[in-house]
Amino acid sequence: MKLRLLVAHSRGLAAAAVAALGLGIGLTALMFAIVDGVVRRGLPVPQPGNVVHLDRVPAPGDERRASLTAGDRAAFESTGALSALAAYRPALTNLTAPGITPRRWDTALVSPDTFAALGVPAAQGRVFDRATSETGGVTPIVISDDVWRAQFGGDAAAVGRAVDANGQPAVITGVMPPGFRFPFNQHVWMPLDERAAAAPVMFWGRLAGGVSAREAGARLTGAYQQQARARGAAAAAAQARVSVAPFTAHILQPQAVQVLEMMFIAGLGVLAIACANVANLLLARGLARRRDFAVAGALGATRARIMRERVIEGLALAAPGALLGVALAYAGAAAFTRAIAGSVPPQPYWISVAVDVRVVLFAAAAAIVSALVASALPSWRSGTASLAPVLADEARGTTSRTLRRTTAALVIVEIALATGVLIAAGLMTKGLARLNDTDFAFAVDDVTTGRVSLPARVYADAGRRQAFYRTLHDGLQREGGMQAALGSSMPFAFVETVPFWLHGPDRADAERVEARRTIVSPGYFATLGTRLIGGRDFEAADDQERAPVAIVNLSFALRYARREDLIGRTIRIGAASAPPATIIGIAPDLAVGNARGEQPEAVYVPLFQQAAPPDGITVLARGPVADGSVERRLRDTLAGVDPELPLDRVMTLGAFRHGATWFYRVFGVLFAAFGAGALVLALVGVYAVMSFGVTRRRREIGTRMAFGATRGDIARLFLAEGAWRLIAGLAGGALLAAWLTPRLALFLFQVSPRDPAVFAAAMAIVAAVGLSACAVPALRAARQDPNASLRGSADL
Repeated sequence: MKLRLLVAHSRGLAAAAVAALGLGIGLTALMFAIVDGVVRRGLPVPQPGNVVHLDRVPAPGDERRASLTAGDRAAFESTGALSALAAYRPALTNLTAPGITPRRWDTALVSPDTFAALGVPAAQGRVFDRATSETGGVTPIVISDDVWRAQFGGDAAAVGRAVDANGQPAVITGVMPPGFRFPFNQHVWMPLDERAAAAPVMFWGRLAGGVSAREAGARLTGAYQQQARARGAAAAAAQARVSVAPFTAHILQPQAVQVLEMMFIAGLGVLAIACANVANLLLARGLARRRDFAVAGALGATRARIMRERVIEGLALAAPGALLGVALAYAGAAAFTRAIAGSVPPQPYWISVAVDVRVVLFAAAAAIVSALVASALPSWRSGTASLAPVLADEARGTTSRTLRRTTAALVIVEIALATGVLIAAGLMTKGLARLNDTDFAFAVDDVTTGRVSLPARVYADAGRRQAFYRTLHDGLQREGGMQAALGSSMPFAFVETVPFWLHGPDRADAERVEARRTIVSPGYFATLGTRLIGGRDFEAADDQERAPVAIVNLSFALRYARREDLIGRTIRIGAASAPPATIIGIAPDLAVGNARGEQPEAVYVPLFQQAAPPDGITVLARGPVADGSVERRLRDTLAGVDPELPLDRVMTLGAFRHGATWFYRVFGVLFAAFGAGALVLALVGVYAVMSFGVTRRRREIGTRMAFGATRGDIARLFLAEGAWRLIAGLAGGALLAAWLTPRLALFLFQVSPRDPAVFAAAMAIVAAVGLSACAVPALRAARQDPNASLRGSADL
């Protein structure tokens, strides 16, 4: 029995099997690459497996913020659970020097021994350590390769150059290797001052040899609680524990990891459908050749030899399928990398999705396992074939009941998997359509935004910050051809929720409510191309000399005063004892707080009334963006106020929203590919099994027609067989989807994970496709000539 017979006599089926395995292996390998690159691989440093992050987990009743402090270092070091321990704190740095353009960079204030603990030396110059963390009042800083090229043009003389970092003198001591941006996406590193014991910091370290993360957590928790009790901490605070987990897991939400794992399972589902198709192909080939197997067994061929040849046939199909799968995974990884390139905020630097040796080995293992799984049942049946029953079946032109049940079970599994994956894909696709079709009550694409951060060393005084904002605002108003304003945040960006106390019209007690507070300058709403629903806007005269005022959005009004007029009522911001502010207007909902398009309650307060203005502000300007004139005028106006300050992260509101919602598009497209692949594979599988059944039962069909069965009866017979398999598969798929889809809720844009319309539509599509796949063989069976069927066929 030669392997070439598999291809020579079944070229179409062999090609379909290879394509099916290639699609299944490709999608699964792609998800393996994504999960590996995002979750499993760890930091790109030596021995990443023992790099862990420490977090404080509060006990019930503990109201303290869940953060560790610099004073906890000694207790942690005393446990011996970590071979290295370092601390860091994220920050921002305005970096400038004579002759270079000011830029703002994400910064990490790190323990001086951080680089030694990571095992990553500087590419140029040197890193700082405890002996060189500060010399003569000049702060040593280390910059990334990106900073070196963007601001210093890749000049080797940048090492040792004096610069200004947030208004204080500093010197560049070294440049890190390309791609290094520890801990997340930082580009500048400065020494962390750990002398203030109460200062909140984040700790990371390396596990000591032979110590597991769980054991380290137990040791660190014991030391932390003992130290807390010694300090006289409250009972609840003293019961807090210290968790130890892989460093990269710190920034990833558990829900995001769960979604990635669910998508990997979906990829395995597509691969399982492909395996079922190949198993059906090999069963069909084995039935066509079972006389050969039975004769070989009668002549002394062992069961192991016959089964081995069937497994080799499966491997012969899986090998080209693996090559096709690797090619698909390579293309998918490249597309995924391009899709996340503009994400907001940028993805952590360690995320790298690529087809490397690990992915290729996974694809090879998947191919081997797929071949074994797909060959297991056919090879077992071939090895147990006996000559007499085979000849009897061939004389009747029928297939055994066991084989028919087996192929039916495989079809049901295919349909169930395809239904479950297609429902999930439908939910993601519906969310993606809503994301793309969302209309807003404000301008998006022609609003340019940028961020200005005021260094504390230069703008420590609240009055100086307020004067800066007033001067910048007045300068922007003098620019012609555009409208501009300032705000502590902007639509689609995160805004923290704060408590408010809303006073009723006829009661003295105030109602405590929560909303998102945004500090804005006059003209903020006009710059966004919208107008207030009622009341008046902020004015330049709304400063600290006037009584405090506020504007609420429509969602706030509908939730807290649906039947009352809010204008004229008072609200206290942040504390019940705060000065009351009079509500003077109601604004439309401006997607405050997130990029999902949800409309949480919001309160706007005037910038120039703030006794403690923020240390950073967002600049918004509406005007034509194609020629870049708006951005140039924003930069020129800022330079006229303070030439040392950079305008950072300049983009349109539309670009910001696009970057902030990348995961809906990327994973929506991926799941759509899973759903389409599963549907096509299920269609092929159902058609192949039904067609094979018609071919093998031609004599039975002829006999039924000879005894009076009509063509309609024959068609209904096969349609009924296909229908009950389809119903069973749809039921199983609905149950699978009911378990799967709630775990995807994080990536569903304004869509319920149990959306009945999507469930019904997906099941209807599978039903229509499945019935179509059943109908073609059924009609072919009904058109057969009963005389020819009874005479038999040379194919049987």
